[in-house]
Amino acid sequence: MLVDEMVRQYGLQALDRLLSALGEGRSFEQAFAAATGMSFTEREPVWQRAVPTGGIPAAWLQVAQSFDTQRVLETVRHLCSSTYAGRSAGSDEAVEAARWIAERMAQEGIEPGAADGRFFQDVPITYTALMALPTVQLVNPHHRGAPTTRATLPLTYSQAFREATGGEADAELVWLPEGYQEGMHLGGRVVLKRLQWDVAEETSQAREHGAAGVILVVRYMGSAEREPPSTGGPTLPVVVISEDTQAEILRLAAITPYEARNAPPALLLPLRAQIAVPYAPPQRTEALTVVGLLPGSQLGAEPLIIAAHYDGVGMSPDGILYPGANNNAAGVAVMLELARVWRSSGYKPMRSIYLVAWGAEEHDLASARYYLQHPIIPLQRTRGLLSLDRVGQARSYYLNLDGDAERAGELLYALSWAGELLDRRVSAGVFKRSNATKLFGQQGSPAVLLFWPDASYIHTPEDIPDSLEPYKLATTGEVLALAVMIVAQ
Repeated sequence: MLVDEMVRQYGLQALDRLLSALGEGRSFEQAFAAATGMSFTEREPVWQRAVPTGGIPAAWLQVAQSFDTQRVLETVRHLCSSTYAGRSAGSDEAVEAARWIAERMAQEGIEPGAADGRFFQDVPITYTALMALPTVQLVNPHHRGAPTTRATLPLTYSQAFREATGGEADAELVWLPEGYQEGMHLGGRVVLKRLQWDVAEETSQAREHGAAGVILVVRYMGSAEREPPSTGGPTLPVVVISEDTQAEILRLAAITPYEARNAPPALLLPLRAQIAVPYAPPQRTEALTVVGLLPGSQLGAEPLIIAAHYDGVGMSPDGILYPGANNNAAGVAVMLELARVWRSSGYKPMRSIYLVAWGAEEHDLASARYYLQHPIIPLQRTRGLLSLDRVGQARSYYLNLDGDAERAGELLYALSWAGELLDRRVSAGVFKRSNATKLFGQQGSPAVLLFWPDASYIHTPEDIPDSLEPYKLATTGEVLALAVMIVAQ
């Protein structure tokens, strides 16, 4: 620390003079005076004031603590309004949200940072949307053994089931108590089974085993939880139901819970499943990643990236808005507040800072993947990535840091140090879902994700601005602001 301060204040030559004087046998006090022109007795009070903060200027702490959570919440409320219809990647509303974010950056003194001198990096994606409400109906054509009677079980959208992928199916229903087995071919039937993998893998397995559609069973289903539609290739209808809805289906089939638990690997039920998830044909479009730049004073210094995604899962076809406050309007709002704090304080970093708002992260991380293929700054010349997700609400008490300790040690140290200096709770953690941080880490770039674990309401209409917790937003913003100033110096 003493060496760092000496070089910063007096230049590298002062360190050379100090070492030479010590090598000649002079005392430290004599060598210090020869190197700097100041006696250590004069310097010592300044040194003692600097030690408790590790040399971090008191002004930096004041800048970090000027982070305003009320401004953050105002930004979140704007992004979560019906104007942007949930910001589904590729939609007109998401494009308008991107333009508004770019305008906010410009107001806070952030310059355009994309390669062509704009605020935007255009990310090609495949976009689709539901054209009408999905429907699911189970039919028992031979109810109670009488061929002339018929019983049906229509399921209510968003209450009894939710869509996962699109398509139509009208076929016999088969129950797989243990999932798919080697060599099993389902002959175009609809599968009823428990959720074992993510939706993409479930869809792939169903197609591989000859299924026409899938009804996935989970223990509990959020009443209106939804994922963005998959447009990565050929698909088939996949819907999700709860165990309670599964019990109703088995009763319609006159199957007891005991018989269901002890069934053979594939049990053909006396039911037909009629599923319709009417997505529009996929079309190619572009999502906008917003890229801003706070230029550094030192030419050639490796820049730092701060990133958060602004896209969400949109609106359901019955008009229900999915605001996406915590996932992830809050992350973008924190980033914009950092820009305001730095502008109002007059802070100027030595290394450049890029502010990036991904526009298609809910779309299989399309915007981060595209950036890695078309980086604005080569990854080997980037100091690292600090990413924000789910930073405003959770059932936990510590801001978590997810990053490789060996590769991202400097970033993790700065964040932990900032937490200690600001008396904010910070801890190591693991984010269980895919995210841009992991993609950057796989490419060898230092990357850390800041998040609060055990978040509620994700991908539901309840993820609203009023659910956010000011303390968690303040902790995230203050720690990030100070850590970035440490690393950017």
